[in-house]
Amino acid sequence: MKKKILIITLILVAVFIAISIEDSNNPIIERSKCVGCGDCVEVCPVDAIAISGGKAVIDIRACINCGKCYRACTYNAIRAPNE
Repeated sequence: MKKKILIITLILVAVFIAISIEDSNNPIIERSKCVGCGDCVEVCPVDAIAISGGKAVIDIRACINCGKCYRACTYNAIRAPNE
């Protein structure tokens, strides 16, 4: 029984690590700077960005990390993940 619990725990830890690594590769929206202008929405080639509640929101499952959104943002509200 202890062996099964250990294996399950290790699998869960691996999944959480994989998720955190995947999320760290996506553009980051600084919501305090976002004015909801939609410039990023217009340039996204995969329609991964929408305006919700007056702010840009990125669907990380659809995002292909092309960088067009943070280059298009005139308010510097979107930045590359490693900046």
